[in-house]
Amino acid sequence: MSHKEPPASRAPKPGKVDRLEKNPVRAESSNAQATTDVNSVIRKKAQQVR
Repeated sequence: MSHKEPPASRAPKPGKVDRLEKNPVRAESSNAQATTDVNSVIRKKAQQVR
């Protein structure tokens, strides 16, 4: 797996790309955290529907 820069479409803000280049580990963990938050929100909505 070659380590290429993600396409521009995957980088919402220029500032975010800067941070990603300076501290990739932190950016990865923040992405994982955001995914977890989204999943928890979806789960809450699913519970409300029932």
